[in-house]
Amino acid sequence: MPLITSLGFHFCKWANISAEMLIERNRKFTEYGFPIDVLWSDIEWAMKDNIEGNYEYFVFNPLNFTEPEIEQLNTEVEEAGRRITVIVDPHIKVADDYFVHKEGMEMQYADQPAGNVTSIFIRAGKSNPTPWFGDCWPGNSTWIDFLNENAQEFWGGLFAYDRFKGSNYLYSFWNDMNEPAVFSTDSHTIDMDTIHVKADGTEITHTELHNAYGGLHQRSSFRGLLKRDNNTRRPFVLTRSFFLGSQKFGTYWTGDNRAVYEEVQGSVSMILQLGNAGHPFGGADTPGFYGEPTDDLYVMFY
Repeated sequence: MPLITSLGFHFCKWANISAEMLIERNRKFTEYGFPIDVLWSDIEWAMKDNIEGNYEYFVFNPLNFTEPEIEQLNTEVEEAGRRITVIVDPHIKVADDYFVHKEGMEMQYADQPAGNVTSIFIRAGKSNPTPWFGDCWPGNSTWIDFLNENAQEFWGGLFAYDRFKGSNYLYSFWNDMNEPAVFSTDSHTIDMDTIHVKADGTEITHTELHNAYGGLHQRSSFRGLLKRDNNTRRPFVLTRSFFLGSQKFGTYWTGDNRAVYEEVQGSVSMILQLGNAGHPFGGADTPGFYGEPTDDLYVMFY
């Protein structure tokens, strides 16, 4: 069963974000009696020092989210009976001073005993621990190998409160860009001849795993959140890419739609078809992600 708050109204807008802005929005929604249940933060919450393209997931932007501000935000959102959802994508910025990349690379190049192979990042070639590199939101990036059991544990562990500092039980997560999307390739995804490695040493190409990658991402997040709260709270994980069985691990949305009338019909058709296919919990950006909707379009989408 999903979190009950996930069945209510959600507010999300792709824009520069700060704790101060979220606190103000939370207060205004309360003041106007608008029934918002979840406040969302797109990628800018993790933009280090307000430098465009310098994104570090599991680390609050230290300029826009100071420790006192995060504490105040968490307190006021909890008092309002709301929740918070932040985005965490599968691409990891290549930087020695970013703890996720640094620790992942140390594990990538550690001893690889038979039956316990560590492949935190998707590999560039067979029998070679070198990660595959490409460009995404943070610039030069590596991608988590969600097929590898050690990588699943590594990713899931990042949700722990002593790892994602400032978060608490109010925080749910949004898995985006997990088709996986890549900016620097002609196909706009990971090269199909890259290698995924299971802990037992089995190697398969990305061609074989591609369609299931987003589903494995969501599952790893779901399991990490269960562990974070000692199996006492229901996780909420939204994903853009998913697969057979993903309905067990969260919900989906239909991606970056446009604020045009055709998208209303398109969203209804897509959501109903996916419901028939076994994914009962999904939705679309209302009233569209791109563009400026008319008042009529707002009404039709709602």
